[in-house]
Amino acid sequence: MAGLYDRVREEKERPARRRSGVLVGAVAASVLILAIIGGLIVRSISNELEWRSFVGDLSAATYYAYQNDSLRADGADGAARVLGENIYWIYNYLTIRGPWEKTEPEAPEAEAVKLTYGNGTTLHFWNAPEKNGKKTLFLLLETAEGRQYAYLTQYCYFSNLSVRVSPLRNEPWEGQGEN
Repeated sequence: MAGLYDRVREEKERPARRRSGVLVGAVAASVLILAIIGGLIVRSISNELEWRSFVGDLSAATYYAYQNDSLRADGADGAARVLGENIYWIYNYLTIRGPWEKTEPEAPEAEAVKLTYGNGTTLHFWNAPEKNGKKTLFLLLETAEGRQYAYLTQYCYFSNLSVRVSPLRNEPWEGQGEN
């Protein structure tokens, strides 16, 4: 008889152990899923805050350049003092089409155009390698305080920006030195 009671006791304990293992597995999977979702939310918020900081720094530089008539463009066509209407066109063109894909800062390529705003902020832009068969623009904004923002976008085009800062649409920058 004692053997019968032992078997009954073993059978009662065995399903309880299985259920607790399933419960632990379900809790672990739930915690993992919540951690992934939390990480995605934190990353999204971080990217949004960085985008807002980029727009704020670009806005301050744009305002300074407009007020002081100090936006200098250096590109393949030469140097130009960018006119006020083009200064704000560039700002609107860039900010309305963002936010974009955040990337690591790189050294500007040889054909990059450099915009010097006069307050220590510079914006470099150049064509990056195509992605999915579409043209890609690389933007690198550097502030006087040392902040860097690097983005890739397929919504803004090198040709549109470079035409707006060309000496053909602006005043040539002759004999006036660097900002």
